[in-house]
Amino acid sequence: ALSSRADDDKRAGKMFISHGPNTLCLICHVPEEHHTTATAEDWMKAVLSGIGGEMISAGATEAKGEVSRGDASQPFLLPDGSKKDKAETVGFEATKKSVEWLRERQLFPPKEEEGDDDWEAGDVEW
Repeated sequence: ALSSRADDDKRAGKMFISHGPNTLCLICHVPEEHHTTATAEDWMKAVLSGIGGEMISAGATEAKGEVSRGDASQPFLLPDGSKKDKAETVGFEATKKSVEWLRERQLFPPKEEEGDDDWEAGDVEW
């Protein structure tokens, strides 16, 4: 689960990412009080733009997305042309894209210094 944080340390939303061998499923929730800063639909669109896939349902409070491949013999094809063999790897890319989007809106702690990839230890639960 990926949790964002608003300035007052209340959760501005959550994204859950789950994977099987051929599919990555995403669901995000943004409480109504944070819709001026972020909506679930916008958050999901931003993540899906980096990993491909399709929006299953979209709304201000909840959105669902999915990335699939035909079968295990085919790689996941990302929009940048890269290929990933495991849904877990696509999930990591989704997490990175999500953190970037949240940071742009100041809903996730900023990097301490350039090259700092320690965000996994903060609000990302593995």
